[in-house]
Parts: sequence; structure tokens; C-alpha cells
Amino acid sequence: RGARSMLLSIITEYRRLMPRCHVSVQVQAVKRLKEEGKTIVALETVAEQQDIYSYRFPQGCALLLGNERHGIEADLLEECDAIVRIPCCGNKNSLNVGVSMAVCCYEMSRQWSSMSASEDVGQSLLRPECAEGWEGCVCA
Repeated sequence: RGARSMLLSIITEYRRLMPRCHVSVQVQAVKRLKEEGKTIVALETVAEQQDIYSYRFPQGCALLLGNERHGIEADLLEECDAIVRIPCCGNKNSLNVGVSMAVCCYEMSRQWSSMSASEDVGQSLLRPECAEGWEGCVCA
């Protein structure tokens, strides 16, 4: 199987498994999702926010990503239930929006796959493989 064929298979599977939408009036879409009971989690570069490795993503939450250059608009951030960040080190404070989504979705799926009805998720979120002082750091 060629790389193009494999990529198309991955995209097709992603579209089947991950509900998504693109809207022109974002605030209305966020409000509608909240009315449906969804927890809205914004992924932003705000340094004082909780990082994705210590935040417990609720099952079925909606992940909001902003414009790569300007981020998420203030009125949208006000509507969010939580704001999380990917910790970065080095000269950059952010990653490409596509890479950020992949990193965050991977962490969400890691958390959800480790959950069971009787398990305390808090302990499963610890990442012993990270070097001391660099917990959850993605170098850019």
C-alpha cells in the first residue's frame, strides 16, 4: 500500500470517528454545544493555564482551537469551561495548530483509554518517563 492510499484511509477513519464542524459564527456554535451538555475546552498558549497532562479531559468534551497566528478570540474564551495549554520550552511558546491538535487529541485518548469505572484517573495522569523538571514538555 502506498503512502497516499494509507493517508486517505487514516483521513476516512478520522472523519468517521471524530465529529467535527466548521461554522462562521463561533460563539453561537459554542453556546449550542454547551446547551447540549458538552464541556468546552480551549487549547491556547496562555502560560498560567493548566497543561494538557494535568487537566482531566471529560469524556465527549469539545476541543476548541484558534487561529494559528492570533489564537482564540476573547469572547470565545469567555464561553469556555476550561483553557489548557501544551507546555513548550525553548524560544517558541506554541506549536503549529495541526500538531497541537494531534498532541492534545493523543493526550485525550490516552486519558480516556486508561479510565475505567473503578479507577482513580489522577494517578494514571502522572508521566514517570519525563525527566525531572520537564514534565510534559514539548520542545519547539
